[in-house]
Amino acid sequence: HRRTGSGPASGDCFAALVADVWFTLAQYVKRLHDTDKSGWLILLGLIPIVNIGLALYMLFADGTVGPNRYGLDPK
Repeated sequence: HRRTGSGPASGDCFAALVADVWFTLAQYVKRLHDTDKSGWLILLGLIPIVNIGLALYMLFADGTVGPNRYGLDPK
């Protein structure tokens, strides 16, 4: 009998999960940089309840107008 959760399919799922987490963290850091904040603030997402506030901030906060310390305005 073959065990569920083993073999090449589970490896593919794990690789997809790692890629998704990497992409999501990169997008969060880019968004924080857009608002002229440090990417290290993403660690606040590990704190329950605070993570909701951080997500809402990143969703609704305006980016800085013009260049900031992280680069040019993407618009």
